[in-house]
Amino acid sequence: MQELDLPDVRVLQAQLHVLSQLLAWSNHEFVSCTTALQALADIVQEEIGYPQFGIGLVGEDGVLRFAAGYGIPDDLKQTLTVAPGQGVVGWVLEHGAPLNVPDITHEPRYRGLFPETRAEVCVPLRTRNQILGVINVESPQGNAFGEDDVLLLTALANGASGILARLLRREHTEQERAERFRQLSPREKQVLRELAAGKSNKDIARALQMKVHTVEHHVTAILKKLELGSRHEAGQWARENRMFENS
Repeated sequence: MQELDLPDVRVLQAQLHVLSQLLAWSNHEFVSCTTALQALADIVQEEIGYPQFGIGLVGEDGVLRFAAGYGIPDDLKQTLTVAPGQGVVGWVLEHGAPLNVPDITHEPRYRGLFPETRAEVCVPLRTRNQILGVINVESPQGNAFGEDDVLLLTALANGASGILARLLRREHTEQERAERFRQLSPREKQVLRELAAGKSNKDIARALQMKVHTVEHHVTAILKKLELGSRHEAGQWARENRMFENS
């Protein structure tokens, strides 16, 4: 068995420490995907210190946009987009495989967004069925990244992807729920609040000073907009999603 020299041991120790931090990160309850990803970027900055680190996510249009990271100009954070096949990052998106570029001056796929960059590593964030985005690091020093970096970033990506997919699904569900609620008129929201309280149509009519058949009309509209089957489901939907807790 080949013995490890001191640099190899230090690299292994650093990797184990980063992965233990990743485990702690994965057990945290984050309020949003952006918060989770920035926390992951903070771990990388503190524990590894890559000069530039970015996480990009693929939107519904198939285009990748910046989600979290450091060492990237603020204007690019807002405007940088990458389509599959475009540049090094786009190649990784298209092929779902990591790519290590020791010298970007000999890499025709490099887009040249950062003049000081000389080396780049990009790895995919992926689940079994979907590429969610990428982790990308760059350095002004040529040959800055080795196989150890590729393996570590791949481990980070693999460890983060499952959590990320869950957070994205939750955010999509919350956005969909909020959009349905926004479709309700102010009067329909009042009726829904009363449904959530378990009131009958007669009680709702009395509380809101309207006729019973008007309440029935509003209930029908609510069920259609929320895509629900009964007034009981509508009341339960409002309670479970806490639609009126802060109002």
